[in-house]
Amino acid sequence: MPKKIKANHALISALKAWNIDHVYGIPGDSIDAVVDGLKVVEDEIDFYHVRHEEVASLAASSFTKLTGKIGVALSIGALGLST
Repeated sequence: MPKKIKANHALISALKAWNIDHVYGIPGDSIDAVVDGLKVVEDEIDFYHVRHEEVASLAASSFTKLTGKIGVALSIGALGLST
């Protein structure tokens, strides 16, 4: 039987495998487990809490353009309160 792994752990493992060290976003109900997981690996992946989903995407895009590395924007799966 295959070993079960939680989705947030799988995502963080994938981020580490791709050498991603910057994630921008807003914690929310559907991604709180991911944000909590990022706290565990905060020495490897920096999470930047922004105030709006658009800012997360702009920050990730700017990071990529300036460094050539992958920037990640993380958002909840539905409309946010700030939208």
